[in-house]
Amino acid sequence: MNGFVIIRLLKKAKWELPFRLLAMVFILSLILLINFYAHLHKLELPYLISFVFEDGSRFLIGPLIFLYIKSIFHKGKNFWRRNWLHLLPYFVYLFAVSIPLTLTLGVSGYSFGYLIFLVGTQNFTLVKDLFFIAYLLLSIILFGQYKRKMESNYSAIELQNYNWIGQMVYGTLSIVILDTLLSLYELMKGGFSFEIGYVTIVGVVFLLVYLLFFGMSQTSIFLPDFLTAHTLDIPRYKNAKHPTVSLEEVKTIEERLGIIITSEKPYLQQELTLNILAELIGVPDKKLSSYLNHSLNTSFYDYVNKCRVEEVKEKLQSEEYQKYSLLGLAFSAGFNSKSSFYRAFKKETGISPTDFRKKASS
Repeated sequence: MNGFVIIRLLKKAKWELPFRLLAMVFILSLILLINFYAHLHKLELPYLISFVFEDGSRFLIGPLIFLYIKSIFHKGKNFWRRNWLHLLPYFVYLFAVSIPLTLTLGVSGYSFGYLIFLVGTQNFTLVKDLFFIAYLLLSIILFGQYKRKMESNYSAIELQNYNWIGQMVYGTLSIVILDTLLSLYELMKGGFSFEIGYVTIVGVVFLLVYLLFFGMSQTSIFLPDFLTAHTLDIPRYKNAKHPTVSLEEVKTIEERLGIIITSEKPYLQQELTLNILAELIGVPDKKLSSYLNHSLNTSFYDYVNKCRVEEVKEKLQSEEYQKYSLLGLAFSAGFNSKSSFYRAFKKETGISPTDFRKKASS
């Protein structure tokens, strides 16, 4: 299944950078499985070939996941010029340790004295794990910033696509933390009665199977196409400060927003953005965002979907729309998917659209 996904990613139209990075993550995970299988069955040649890449994979998979998330939102020819340093530790380790160690293991007569301080110790394994964990934590921070930015600017977001990315990062983090804890215990207590690699590899297999199944059934082959349609300029690891909105400006925005929402119903546009709404009411987009965040304590995404839910509720209580399907009403109100409609409706009303229609009918 892993190989099938890699082929699908390789065939993806336009061969965009996020697909390349994600394909590399799956290729490395496949190499990890091959290496473990070769070690288990004492297949020397497959083991040595896969070992070259598996040995330092912790220095590479973490940065690749981080860059994958970053590449979804940041497009441009200078992406690698700005981010190549993230991959430097892996290549240093590859040429300084992995390749010499492979020669030592596989070719009689080769010996590199400095490797004795690294081979057979758990200390350096912990360094690899901590490096991996650090990048996964950076990925979580970056992903959270992007998600909040999208919710502040766009009204049509399919959250299931976000969920897949989040599950990939959190699942990987859980496995690496487990591996780190087992290595620490082994270092302090002197080892286990079984090979701890089995625990890690089982975790990897379960995570891959889950992600591949969930990805193929829920998302557009592991990358929401909607996300690649937008480029966001977000400061690294920092939240952009909202401009101050005076009481007079709050009152002005509140009045204009109420008039526009009531008269023109811009939320009926599926691709409504913060910029479009700000232009309609005649205020800077940052001022409108600040008003929504601080005065209404909501995001642009939630505010617009609340308006859409009210539109659907009004129609469900009208005899004129009793013959319309729920999905038809949702699309006419500006929702772009069934899942986002049901999620928003239940969040605002506490019940499903089906139950609300039954109550309205009775």
